[in-house]
Amino acid sequence: MTKRILTLLLALCLLLPALAQADVSGYIKEDAEISTGPGRGYWEPGAYLYAGTNVTAISRTWDDYNGVWQILVEFQWDYDLCRAYVVGRRMYTTVSSVPIEQPLRSCRLIMDADAFAGPGLNYMLWNDTVWSGTSATLLAVEDEWAFIECWNSYRQANWRVWVRLWQLDCGSDYLAGTSTPIYYSYLPEIPYGGIRAGCGNARSIMWVQQCLRSCGYGELAVDGKWGNQTDSAVRRFCREHGFGDCNVVDYDIASAMIYMFYERGMPLSYLRHYLPD
Repeated sequence: MTKRILTLLLALCLLLPALAQADVSGYIKEDAEISTGPGRGYWEPGAYLYAGTNVTAISRTWDDYNGVWQILVEFQWDYDLCRAYVVGRRMYTTVSSVPIEQPLRSCRLIMDADAFAGPGLNYMLWNDTVWSGTSATLLAVEDEWAFIECWNSYRQANWRVWVRLWQLDCGSDYLAGTSTPIYYSYLPEIPYGGIRAGCGNARSIMWVQQCLRSCGYGELAVDGKWGNQTDSAVRRFCREHGFGDCNVVDYDIASAMIYMFYERGMPLSYLRHYLPD
């Protein structure tokens, strides 16, 4: 009996942090300028949320400079979703119910990354790039998306944006005890111009076919021949992962494939036969 009670208490302790992350609805009670970060020193795109706008409060951070809570809110911006910060007192909501942000760890960009205003392709794309080698702080993770803070050299200000998790090196003890760069020891040989029809050795094409077949992109023959099925599967993968209608597997696309392969629990050893000698 005592053991069952302890088990239930442990389960409750594990559940409470998840419950604390519930989003909180609200609305803007007076016009509020949005920012890509919580307070002074962050890039402001020069846009406003007007009084009466419905928003969802995602998280909050204390702004020492201004002495206020800054709330990360989600809202509709034209045809896209967007997440940005507003001063808490300009919003009607129960601030104490909004989860407090807790930075997770330092990280580094390992490739150039598009900067999104939220965790998905249905969120607005900021018209800037986070460059490879940029140092950042990891703030949150949702599915394959990472919320980071870093310096924007073009804007000469800090900002908080979303990039894909596989575009980061988060350290050797992240992602269930593995190292993010481990994926890259399983990348195929990628010729200049990428792996595509008429370009790329048979092993590299088989690597692409095995990745896509294992992850549900059709019963592809792993034969090293770039046929119509392989071409269609590559295009579908690229569309679903924000690369457009593309049928060329370059370094970024191969990196996205290996991340998907690993995250879906596929043994990396499946790809060993298709790696360069």
